Amino acid sequence: MKIDLRAWEARASATGVPREMIGYLRWRPQMLDREDGCDMVSAYEELAVHPFMQHAEARKFFVTLLMEFLPFAEIFDALPNSEDVLQNPSECKIPEEDAIVHALVASLARRATVENADNLFVLMRRLFPEFAKVLYNDMLVHCPKIKETPACKAWEAETEGVFTNLVKRIVGEPKEETEEEAECR
Repeated sequence: MKIDLRAWEARASATGVPREMIGYLRWRPQMLDREDGCDMVSAYEELAVHPFMQHAEARKFFVTLLMEFLPFAEIFDALPNSEDVLQNPSECKIPEEDAIVHALVASLARRATVENADNLFVLMRRLFPEFAKVLYNDMLVHCPKIKETPACKAWEAETEGVFTNLVKRIVGEPKEETEEEAECR
C-alpha cells in the first residue's frame, strides 16, 4: 500500500498524533509504506483506539515503537530548536551526544537555503569536522545553489585538505602493497 507521507502527516497532525511520532515516521517513512503489506497508519490508529492491541498489526507496530521509537523520541526531545540554531549559530549550545548532533545536522541540512547559508557556515566552523562535512554534503543535496555563495567558497578554502587528513588519522597512511597482496588481486 503506497502512503502519501505529506497527506498522512497532515491527517496525523489534525487527529492529535504526537509530533514525536510524526517526526519518527518522517525519519522512517518505510514504516508507513511497507512491502509486506502491513498498513502502519491503520495499525497506529488501532493502537490508539484499542489499548489492548487485539489486532496483530497493532502489536507489530507497538513492538517497533518500543524498539525504535522510544530511543528516537529521546533524541528528538534533546534536539535544540533548529530555527534557534539558525538564528544564533555562533552562540547556540551544540549538543554533546553524537546521535543528537547527527540529528541536528540532518534537520539543518533539510532547512538549508541560500538565504541562511552564512549562518550554516558559521555553525559548521563550531562542529567537529566529521559533522561539518555531513552537514555540508547533505545541505548541497537539498540546496545545490549554496555552493555558489561566498560563505561556501570561503569554507571550502578554509577546509581544503582537512577531510583528507582526518581520514588519514582514522585509517592511517596508505602503505605499500606487498608482493603477496599484489598476487591476491
